Amino acid sequence: VTVDGFIAAKDGSVDFLDAFPQTEEDDFGFADFVASIDVIVMGRKTFEKAVAFSKDSEWYYGDTRMVVWTRSELEIPEHLKKTVSTSSLAPLDLFYKLEGEGHKHAYVDGGVTIQNFLEANVIDSLSLTRVPV
Repeated sequence: VTVDGFIAAKDGSVDFLDAFPQTEEDDFGFADFVASIDVIVMGRKTFEKAVAFSKDSEWYYGDTRMVVWTRSELEIPEHLKKTVSTSSLAPLDLFYKLEGEGHKHAYVDGGVTIQNFLEANVIDSLSLTRVPV
């Protein structure tokens, strides 16, 4: 998320990330991070960008359950339907639903989604990475 609350440029691109090449040997700790969570709540635009990035490669999030927070219709790719669902519940309601299902460590991603979940006071820690542009 950038200072304006979004990761993408106004045109939706994240080209600036290309300046920080990722090797197969170094995922910047992402695999360990994903292994530490049991559910992901991701905004629709961020989900669509992640799907586009992973078209020719393995899904970044493996078998971790993901809830795409959206009020819009969303077509989930067939290969992700076992782990990805959608919800339009208010952040607090979704928090209680996931907690009731036994989830304890959620990763919330996406500019608007993070803002709404912070406002609902259901995020208790933030992990920040600074990428100069």
